[in-house]
Amino acid sequence: MKLENRHIQYLIFGVAVALYLNTIGHGFVLDDKIVITHNQFTKKGLNGLGDSFFSDSMTGFFGEDKKLVAGGRYRPLTMALHAVEYEFFGKNPMPYHLINILLYAFLVLLIYRILLRLYPPKEERHWFSLAFMVALIYAAHPLHTEVVANVKSQDELLSAVFAFLAWDYWLRTASTNEWRSYLFPGLFMFLSLMAKESSIAFVVLIPLSGLLLQNSNRSQSLRTAAPLVVAAVTYIALRISVLGSAKLEVATELMNNPFVNAGSSEKFATIFLTYYEYFRLLVFPFPLTHDYYPKHIPIVGWSEWKVILSVLAHLAILAVVWVKRKNRSLLFWVLFYFGNFFLYSNIVFNIGTFMNERFLFLSSLSFAVFIGLLIRHFMSGTKTLIPIFGIAALWSVISFNRNLDWESDRSLALADVEVSSNSAKAQMAAGSAYLDWANETSNETEKQQLLNKSIVHLRKSLEIYPRYFPPMILMGNALAAGERFKESLQLYQNCFKLNPGHQDAMNNTLYVAQQSRLKKDFETSIKAYEILLSQKQELTYYAAIGEIYGKELGNLDRSFDFITEGLKRFPDNSELNQKAGVVMAMKGRPEEALSYFLKALESSPDNGHLYLNIGITYRSLGQLEKAEEFIGKALELEPSLRKG
Repeated sequence: MKLENRHIQYLIFGVAVALYLNTIGHGFVLDDKIVITHNQFTKKGLNGLGDSFFSDSMTGFFGEDKKLVAGGRYRPLTMALHAVEYEFFGKNPMPYHLINILLYAFLVLLIYRILLRLYPPKEERHWFSLAFMVALIYAAHPLHTEVVANVKSQDELLSAVFAFLAWDYWLRTASTNEWRSYLFPGLFMFLSLMAKESSIAFVVLIPLSGLLLQNSNRSQSLRTAAPLVVAAVTYIALRISVLGSAKLEVATELMNNPFVNAGSSEKFATIFLTYYEYFRLLVFPFPLTHDYYPKHIPIVGWSEWKVILSVLAHLAILAVVWVKRKNRSLLFWVLFYFGNFFLYSNIVFNIGTFMNERFLFLSSLSFAVFIGLLIRHFMSGTKTLIPIFGIAALWSVISFNRNLDWESDRSLALADVEVSSNSAKAQMAAGSAYLDWANETSNETEKQQLLNKSIVHLRKSLEIYPRYFPPMILMGNALAAGERFKESLQLYQNCFKLNPGHQDAMNNTLYVAQQSRLKKDFETSIKAYEILLSQKQELTYYAAIGEIYGKELGNLDRSFDFITEGLKRFPDNSELNQKAGVVMAMKGRPEEALSYFLKALESSPDNGHLYLNIGITYRSLGQLEKAEEFIGKALELEPSLRKG
């Protein structure tokens, strides 16, 4: 290797590292909890390696295979890496981010090495090579920030690294007919698929690069493609044995199927709208967001100008490829773009969202190559470095600043809601971030301000998608935290309409019932308990309502009504029988009170308060001997009653 070339490789690697060094102190964000911090398999460390290979990648988080995504997720190599990382680093995110950075830098270095083989520099100096230009542009592209700054995307990075290793070895050994030309490309391709299945396109693209870019003969390319095909077949067979055959069920909920309310014509028009957005982000990667959920991307028809432009752009690409069909380089990179993008296109199956920036992680290499080829077409020598360094510098600034948004869930949510302001999910995330922030502060004024901001975003989320459960319950929580109990109950009632008996909604409604009682808002407290009763016949709810009516409001009739309603369902319950006895005693009906007290005693024979109530009731009935007997027993069981 020439010394100059070695220096270029050091430079490329260093630039990629430097661009993402400001993520080294970031925390875990978004889906990191699914694959790392809240994944039971990952948290087993080395003991969880077996689980990684014999289950869906999300099972460790949900505790079961919920089949929330089309075809399931089988990425055992990535999950195994997370288990190893957790064994040594636990919940310290710094090493995870460092691994991401190094994987990305190594990937960029592999891209440089592969392009050197595909496009050997004509000049003596490697500084002006297409490989250097493309690697620098690719390293700096801001669309890659979502992959590198988010630990969860180690699956993307690991898969890409192994795919490019397979490509690199294939290019180096395909013409030798040595055993290495079969073993290593196949092995690396298999590892790539085990990290993430989206690299499947390389099974075709790698031998195509030999045919189209190196003028390899067809029989040789087909022969050396065999290990790649074997790797793919082996992975698919293993995947099916673990997950079963893929069942691409169509989701009926908007946040899992953004096209659920769109007709067939609107669906495909909207898909072409997303293709327009992808092209725009390749050329003008600003502003960026992690959230393209409904309704950040609107459902549109074919008359939308962006859709028309997108269709024309794709037709133009096909026309250029046809006219320039002898230009094999152009054909290959167009195939590379669409080949790596195909699984995310929403054409084959519904991916659960309109689009995501990370879906262009590999396809963006084609764009970098086209920029390099275009510049070389018009310039040569040192002049080529001017636009290359200019683009790389501009994109580096955007990437570096975008990385700052990925510091935490809060920073990301509050940054991206400004971009994805019409996304129900982005508004929900911002509302949740402000709610968590409010719960952390001890300053009451600041807390109310944060709660108000939370409510604004959560209300906006529900305006966009009225049946969206997460912001509904979060808004109820924010209102309850601000002691707006009546308003919060309305949200919880709506939650129960969507999800009857939901445990979090039950717990939060109980909180409102208890807190509103403490605040002397007895009407709201009773309503909260009644809502709880509509979801679950719990004896404590009957007892609480009865106590509020009797003790707090002095309405003995309503108190007795609820207590006896509870007794119909729980006739032997000691607490309800005792409360019924107290109400009867307060109403001046000692005989009935006594019957309830004695019934309660059957299931609570060691309750000192109950003995005391019975003794007092006997005294009111004139049965003093019995009264003294029961009062004495009460004091024996609970001597502290003597002070009362």
